[in-house]
Amino acid sequence: MVDLHDDGVSVAFENDWQPQTKFPFRRVRLPPAHKEDKKDFAENQEVEVFSRSNEQEACGWWKALVKMTKGGFHVVEYVGWETTCTEIVASDRIRLRNTK
Repeated sequence: MVDLHDDGVSVAFENDWQPQTKFPFRRVRLPPAHKEDKKDFAENQEVEVFSRSNEQEACGWWKALVKMTKGGFHVVEYVGWETTCTEIVASDRIRLRNTK
């Protein structure tokens, strides 16, 4: 974060992989806390996953659906894209989707 505005924040990206961008507060999320209570997620539950689409970009929160859960890991399917993308992620990278 490089600047705070009345209606959002300006963000600069590591290694300038994207131009500096202003985001409204409703799109801003904090990284996951390192120590949280154990979370239980159900199949087809809408969540947010702390991830990135490639090694060059910074991590962010991505909308997804839980497809399967086993132990502390979950198969998630990212939604809102033309092609289907799934990933296996640990519970500490998932949270319930903020619907506000």
